[in-house]
Amino acid sequence: DGDFDQGSVESIGAPRETRIQAERRAAAAAALAVRSAEALECFARDEAETEAWTKCPPSAVADLFAVLTPGFGNRTSGTSWYPKKEACEEILEVCAWSAGLNSSSVPTPKLRPRGKYGRLSSELVSLLEHPHHHVHTHAAMVYVELARGLRGHFFDQCDGAQVLEAVVLRMRAKKLRPLMHRLLDALFSTGALPLEHVVDQSLPNHLMPPRDPNDPHALPPPVRLGLYEWLLRCVERSDPHPDPRPHLAARARFHSPALPSDGGGRRLARDTKLKLRLLGL
Repeated sequence: DGDFDQGSVESIGAPRETRIQAERRAAAAAALAVRSAEALECFARDEAETEAWTKCPPSAVADLFAVLTPGFGNRTSGTSWYPKKEACEEILEVCAWSAGLNSSSVPTPKLRPRGKYGRLSSELVSLLEHPHHHVHTHAAMVYVELARGLRGHFFDQCDGAQVLEAVVLRMRAKKLRPLMHRLLDALFSTGALPLEHVVDQSLPNHLMPPRDPNDPHALPPPVRLGLYEWLLRCVERSDPHPDPRPHLAARARFHSPALPSDGGGRRLARDTKLKLRLLGL
């Protein structure tokens, strides 16, 4: 009895990690390493573009409404899709002109933050909702260039909350989700959609499960899952050195019925690290 080894008893009673659990843990660690590398790459690219925008020479700063053909709304209010596409292309040409004059190694447009951007943005929202492929694609491209050119001025100048709402609603169409996700990524990476505004004001109603499951206005689960994934990318690009520990604790500390339990539910467990950070848990 004097040789009783308490540690040996504890080791016998301790749960053993199965082979499947070990493989899953290794796969999760590998996936986290890949996401960390991607976040670092995106973070470096965003920093380079921001520096190029900050150091843009005055001669390369474009006054969009001084050179834009008057009557953008009139040109885009008809029934034909081609004038709408042409009107968008004119804005893209102005942004390309500004980027071409930027002597930085990262061509970045810079727009003077004055003029009727709010009205222009409202007209672009209607184009974003247009059924024709060329129209809504060009509208999304214009929003990307406006975000690159205005940076931190975009949210106030272009009513960022309205833009985000329009993008989220367009994600109902399955074929448009990849385009809308690329637009969301561009809006965040340029500083056009500050994360605090998005989380506090714009997305909470969309992320919560609908009170009535049969509500036709409620977002389908794949769209809500996509929004969580976008927010996770935003957090990782803000913090390019993610800590895996909140992610591990999240499985036991946070659960949301907002997303499906089949397929998407497994990915939700991966994304709960984001929700913990956003909620300050």
